[in-house]
Amino acid sequence: IPPCFKSGTAPEKMFLDGFWDTFFFDSFDYSKYFKKRHLRHDSHYAAGNGNLEKLKTIAKKRKDAIFQPDWRGHQPIHEAARRGHMEVVKWLIDQGADINAKTNKGMDVLELVEHHLGEDHPMYEFLANIHTEL
Repeated sequence: IPPCFKSGTAPEKMFLDGFWDTFFFDSFDYSKYFKKRHLRHDSHYAAGNGNLEKLKTIAKKRKDAIFQPDWRGHQPIHEAARRGHMEVVKWLIDQGADINAKTNKGMDVLELVEHHLGEDHPMYEFLANIHTEL
């Protein structure tokens, strides 16, 4: 820290925030990450782990939880699809999940599957068929 910044002042904080962003997080706003990291619902974990029964239990208590985005903009359908959990994805679509929903990086479910699993994966083929039907 340059000696011109007194400890605990706003200029020191701005310098430190900029320093960490530039050198360690490549301009990623880490403060938002740490504040929002907890914004994943149990439905995200259940979908990502392929736990359809847990997801159904969550939906009975709070239906909107199965459509709720986390801090990255991922909905449970994104989590299930990118991990190849076909039955969970089918169930979520039947419940009204939007396969065109975008993440914070602008990727829909099909693009996320292509990125994580590749075009030759059955999940990609399944979602591509739905895209062509729309």
